[in-house]
Amino acid sequence: MEELKNNDNWYCYCILGEIKNNTESLEYPQNWMECYKIIDDFLKIFTSKSIRSYQDLREIKEIDDRGYARSNDKTAKTGGTLTWNEKNNIKICSLYLQEQFEKIVELEKQNIDYWDWIWDNFPQENTYVSFDENLIYGYLNKENIRSPKQLPDFILRLSPTNNPNKFTGINTEIQIAISKRTIEKIGIETTDNFIFKLGKVAKAVKIGRATSVYKYEYIDDGRNFISFPVETNFANRDKAKFSSDDRIKNWEVIFEE
Repeated sequence: MEELKNNDNWYCYCILGEIKNNTESLEYPQNWMECYKIIDDFLKIFTSKSIRSYQDLREIKEIDDRGYARSNDKTAKTGGTLTWNEKNNIKICSLYLQEQFEKIVELEKQNIDYWDWIWDNFPQENTYVSFDENLIYGYLNKENIRSPKQLPDFILRLSPTNNPNKFTGINTEIQIAISKRTIEKIGIETTDNFIFKLGKVAKAVKIGRATSVYKYEYIDDGRNFISFPVETNFANRDKAKFSSDDRIKNWEVIFEE
């Protein structure tokens, strides 16, 4: 199978959701493993797939009069890029996040926001896990998988959730990019059904679909630029608008609550 090229088409999906409390955040064990089952079923078509979770261990050193914290951050050792399987998915969502999730559950039973609790009990309580991103790659072509030229056929990015106790409206986002050749193998209906299943877990209120090349070059004010639209943010949560930077323009709403 030939390697993908930068000007090949990708189908881009963006799931915008609204969770009601912090226990529903998708990075936590019971929620992520529900996502895992749905994603794993879809990924069976790919010969190689991986996951990487970006998390930080944050230690608050000081909270100023405005309520802003100064902290020391240390990268959580989640294992780097891991082979996609159930064991590794359990690892990334529970190694550091399980204990925090249990505390969130305990506090929410008392109607106490976890982040308020950290701030109110500083300096006795001064550490927490900051989730940054889960990133999944899938490849149809197993040959030359380590080649820097080899583009993935599947990219899924789970972004951090805005605290639902502080931010009303859309607070959860999943963006997925799938190569056109993958869609041609399995069909757009199968792909859309996968997206809808994942959207249900994410409490989707709006789902968009568009197509884009992976990379293109352009000239602006006499200068050359390179854009990677498939790798950029797909939405502006505050405005519930797809393609916050307008790099991908042909968005179609395929679900709206």
